Amino acid sequence: MRLFKIALKTLVLLLAFCLGFILSELRYTTCPQCESVLDDFFQFVYLYDTEQKLEDYYQMRARVIFDQIGLHPESPEAREAIALVRSERPLVIVGPFAIFVNNDSGEFSVREMPLFAVPLLIWTSHEQSKSLIFVSSVEEYWDVPRFLAHLHYSEEGVYERGIFTVAREDGTIVRAYFDDEGIGVFDRMLVYEDGIRYTYHLNGLTWERVVDEPESSN
Repeated sequence: MRLFKIALKTLVLLLAFCLGFILSELRYTTCPQCESVLDDFFQFVYLYDTEQKLEDYYQMRARVIFDQIGLHPESPEAREAIALVRSERPLVIVGPFAIFVNNDSGEFSVREMPLFAVPLLIWTSHEQSKSLIFVSSVEEYWDVPRFLAHLHYSEEGVYERGIFTVAREDGTIVRAYFDDEGIGVFDRMLVYEDGIRYTYHLNGLTWERVVDEPESSN
């Protein structure tokens, strides 16, 4: 597993390096407009390839925790928040996006400004399975993302099943769609209304309601 994590990290860095190399070659094009665009792009590519860069990032996040959130540096909440920040490290920033890796699990995530706090994409790999999670950006005045998709794969990378959920502003689920058969088609749907969970199965091209249960039912 350790070798697998190292290989994945190396692959991410190599991709970033190759991207920078290709763009650096394109800078010598005779198109002035292209040169201007590429010059602007280079200002937004940043590799965390030294311990000092990583420490600078952690210090910046700590200042946000202390100043903007208002936590005292010695408070248990602040120490817990800092430990959480240091549990994963950034690898590269490209424009408004950054790639992170978890120090313990090797989980990769792509995050968006500000402060790269909310993941938009998460890739996890376990001994016998892999999963890919897509999350929508958190909208203004929302505390949670509106959409989430979770795809499951076998150890060999073969797609097995998936789920797509839609949430309300308060985080409660509105609908959930399931591909239980792993054929790329949602065949089961859950709808939550007025404390009741309605279950539908796809029959041809029509959703048929089969079960009504309280939302708390499993």
